[in-house]
Amino acid sequence: EVWSESNTRIVRRRLERDVFPRIGMTPIANLKTPVLLAVLHRVENRGTRETAHRIRQAMDAVFRYAMRTGRISVNPTPHPEALIPVDPGHFASITDPGQVGALIRSIRAYSGTYIVKQALQFAPLVFVRPGELRLA
Repeated sequence: EVWSESNTRIVRRRLERDVFPRIGMTPIANLKTPVLLAVLHRVENRGTRETAHRIRQAMDAVFRYAMRTGRISVNPTPHPEALIPVDPGHFASITDPGQVGALIRSIRAYSGTYIVKQALQFAPLVFVRPGELRLA
């Protein structure tokens, strides 16, 4: 898996803030699931559940790499169910048909770049995620 430069910076910042201060000096072969879980619970207890899940994913990627390169034989990353589930919350949506017209008028009045305006006009026709629209 190849990460973008911005994603790499975000992951590195999370690890530097929440993981390395706790376990950064421990040899990777000595890390055990309860220790990793304690690090993740500390992040959860701060009220940042989604960050804890993302850090767990990054840990898993590191340990999978360590397994592929022969540094460890077992991946100690806690299972996702060991963490409190993330509440996805409410995503903004238009449910009133009368408001759809206002949205379309706002898109037509958009004065930004040509490409963005075209993408905004195309999006309601195809109902895809922004990343999928960009790649199309």
